Amino acid sequence: EAMLAGLQQLTQPADPAVAEMPRMLLVLAAGVTEQQVDVAALQRVFSQARAAERPISLVIVGFGSDFTGEFSSLPANPDGLATLARVLGGQYIAMGSGLPDVRAKQRLTSQLTALLQQGEQFQLQGTVQRAQAGDGTLTVEVGPLQVSRQVIIPTRPTSFIVAADTSNPAQARFSIATQFEQTPIQTVEYALNGTTLEQRGISGPNFDLPVNTSAAWFQQRYPPGSYQLSATAFDAAGQPITNSTNTVNITIAPPPVGTSAFDVLSAMWLLALLLLGVVGVGGWFAVQRFRSG
Repeated sequence: EAMLAGLQQLTQPADPAVAEMPRMLLVLAAGVTEQQVDVAALQRVFSQARAAERPISLVIVGFGSDFTGEFSSLPANPDGLATLARVLGGQYIAMGSGLPDVRAKQRLTSQLTALLQQGEQFQLQGTVQRAQAGDGTLTVEVGPLQVSRQVIIPTRPTSFIVAADTSNPAQARFSIATQFEQTPIQTVEYALNGTTLEQRGISGPNFDLPVNTSAAWFQQRYPPGSYQLSATAFDAAGQPITNSTNTVNITIAPPPVGTSAFDVLSAMWLLALLLLGVVGVGGWFAVQRFRSG
């Protein structure tokens, strides 16, 4: 009955994703002498599977012995199991009444390996963000099949890329692009050549920091030239995240001519002087003309 139930599961309509996968019925038994086996019913199922060009492999692993004194706690009929495997076109592997010997282990391993080699094998690779290090459960689903196993999630450093857009000095932006984040990033600090910018504790999706690099205070602290922009991430407790510092080279350009406060003030003074000069010259010509008149 157990074999028929197993065959029923193997022959029921399958999801297209697994419909072409190889099938095997693995039987672990001692072969009780009094048990009646419906051999004809089993033969029909195996014959139908072969006719449909989707054969079912059969491997019977027999435990126990029928020798007196070797296995007396549970009746066993290894010869009956061997005969059943031969009639159904399967393989019989005798494990005996004690620990299996090397030959039995090799036969069982070769049978399972042969089955695996018939099917498609996939190597899955992926990244799970914010998966805490330690014990975890990995579940793989293929159609209606679902397999889970315990895994150990290793500790991996958080990694990200520092980005800078300085094409418009008045609206420059510093940001990061997260690549892997096991420990959630709460805030980020940016620094130029190791000197931390005054704006600290930057948060947000990309941790954007808008900066006017042409401003007088910025130019005074960071004169025009080449700099190394770095970013350091911090967790919720304010602790720096291990191996989280990345750098990118940027150029701080001088402010455009005529846009600084000094330039504007100078231009205003020049304009005032010009206006005074024009008024003075105009007044002088008016006086001379009056005298001539």
